[in-house]
Amino acid sequence: MATTPTKEDLVERAQIVRTFEASCKIDHPTDDERNFRVALMKKLGTSWGLKELRAVTIQPAGR
Repeated sequence: MATTPTKEDLVERAQIVRTFEASCKIDHPTDDERNFRVALMKKLGTSWGLKELRAVTIQPAGR
């Protein structure tokens, strides 16, 4: 059974979403910037408990 997120959890999640949205507006991202996006996507997917993506692996850029 899932627990209800706390206010702090929701604030952290909102900050991650805003950071992800901002990083996606970079027109020509470097490998480091793409890897940062991947890290944010993994954090969001984990915090949201996306069941359909549990088996998906995302490789960092330039590998």
